[in-house]
Amino acid sequence: MVYMNKETFEIDSHFGPMGNRDNYFEIDAAIVPAIQVLNRKGYITVSCCAGHPFNTAGNGMYNSYISFKKEVVLPSLPPGYNLYNTAENNAVTRFWDLELDFYAFLRDNIETMEQVYKWALDLPECADL
Repeated sequence: MVYMNKETFEIDSHFGPMGNRDNYFEIDAAIVPAIQVLNRKGYITVSCCAGHPFNTAGNGMYNSYISFKKEVVLPSLPPGYNLYNTAENNAVTRFWDLELDFYAFLRDNIETMEQVYKWALDLPECADL
């Protein structure tokens, strides 16, 4: 895990200067580049997860997601992701089958995070919300 500044979207591994947590949020390292680009382009994220190789949810799936402010309208979705809307926010979600072995999941996960990053780079700037 690393920490991203809520205003500048810069990365820090120790909560910023003097350990001030108020201006930072925790984020999975594998998804940092994509989240940084999305927020800088105006696609404001609320939460995210790159996906993890152990199923702690007990739902038979690994998953990765990016949640956005409800007002954010995405012109496209990252490859392999589906749109999931709630009353509070919009999210894109990708599921992996648990039958993947540990290393197969890690390989696929890194490739997926790279695809998400490239997708974010290709998005146009978000209109003002």
